[in-house]
Amino acid sequence: LAPITAPTLVMWGKDDVLIDVAEAEYFKKIVNSTFVVYEHVGHVPQEELPERSAADVLRFLKVN
Repeated sequence: LAPITAPTLVMWGKDDVLIDVAEAEYFKKIVNSTFVVYEHVGHVPQEELPERSAADVLRFLKVN
């Protein structure tokens, strides 16, 4: 992942039972990345917190 230089947003649910949040550390190799970890959220933050996750995406897009 180190060669990726494009701004990257990684969104993760802290209570994800399919892919543990510890795996998010792997994506920190992306140099220009932003991480959002949602408390009390599982594998699909976009469905579990649609308004908040959409707001985070919009904020990310405005900055980048």
